[in-house]
Amino acid sequence: MPQSLLSRRAGWTLVLCAALALHLPARAQTAPAHAPEPTLRLDQIVVSAARMPQDPKFTPSSVTALSLPALQTMQINDLKTALAQTPGVIVVNTGATGGQSSIFLRGANADQVLLLVDGVRMNTTQADYANFLGGADLAGLERLEVLRGPQSTHYGSSAMGGVVLAETAAAGAGAPSGLATVQFGSFATRGASLAVRGRVERLGYSLSLGREQTDNDRPDNAYKQSSYTFRAEAAATPALRVGATLRGQTGDYDDVG
Repeated sequence: MPQSLLSRRAGWTLVLCAALALHLPARAQTAPAHAPEPTLRLDQIVVSAARMPQDPKFTPSSVTALSLPALQTMQINDLKTALAQTPGVIVVNTGATGGQSSIFLRGANADQVLLLVDGVRMNTTQADYANFLGGADLAGLERLEVLRGPQSTHYGSSAMGGVVLAETAAAGAGAPSGLATVQFGSFATRGASLAVRGRVERLGYSLSLGREQTDNDRPDNAYKQSSYTFRAEAAATPALRVGATLRGQTGDYDDVG
């Protein structure tokens, strides 16, 4: 009787081991079916040099495409500070935070540098970009390029010194994803920004909101700034995409004089 019980237990053990051995390969075969698709890394392109996508290695002009993730790692949140990191670029600020800022490229005057935001000229004969640049942040931007040297052939006389190009982030391609930042500093400085993008069926979107304010280091020299961007894109046909971009910025700068 004891021998029969032992042999029966051994038989069940062998059956269980065989069942596990048969089941494990089946799970191993089905696992790759649920594995995430590999990420495809695209080559870097620039669009400011020839006003069309181009490999920077074959661009005759001197152009720099700033890495926005690298700027975030360096804790650079505003446009003027980001541009000042580029070789050949000098940014001159008038006053404290929120004051007017000007760009000098390779010794050219500030009015000889063209600033384009989503294809819109920020400096014309009626207005310049000094107020916009003084308070502009990086929230909602996806591309930032600096094109050095005379570019009047492509952009006119306003680009004798060079071109600075900024573009709003393109619409997302999947589930919503975003990035939020909060900052605090001296002189009662505080700020926050939020950027979100995604896609719902055939409609893609990107949205950003930003707010910053500071008292600065002098009495009655406070600055408040709010900004927003919104971009929507829809695929009308497999070969045609229609979209619109909305961007705004308001600032209030106090100066005694």
